[in-house]
Amino acid sequence: LHDLPPELALEIIPHLPLKGLVAAEGDCREWKAFVTVADIYPPRRALFNLYKKIIHDPLFRDLDTRPWLWANLEPFDRQAYLDYILSQHNYIPEDFRLWILEWPNKAVIACAWPGLPEIYCAKEADDVERIAGYNHLGCLEPQV
Repeated sequence: LHDLPPELALEIIPHLPLKGLVAAEGDCREWKAFVTVADIYPPRRALFNLYKKIIHDPLFRDLDTRPWLWANLEPFDRQAYLDYILSQHNYIPEDFRLWILEWPNKAVIACAWPGLPEIYCAKEADDVERIAGYNHLGCLEPQV
């Protein structure tokens, strides 16, 4: 890929999913510059910027909170989840659709993710401090 002409790289980058953008930016300075200036679809650019902000946040990197997430994270069919929501309502915001389809499982924010149990997360459950709240996305059949 390093031998690609810059014009071709700038045509490829806007078609990359979130994981591809993260990989491209981390590859080398040249690709990082391409990702910075490429004409990426605005909702995907926003998702990419959120990802970068989240992973550099000290609270996210606090390893004491991650074991609960990894122990409770279940795989789920992302497209089927969105299709089920669409069967109840004819519109899903594009930002939400991209988040569900492309967000990395292990980068879940505040225990809110369809692949986590539909439970109330106490502020200090299991001696791990986390934001209190109910994971409404965790139900098997999402209700709109």
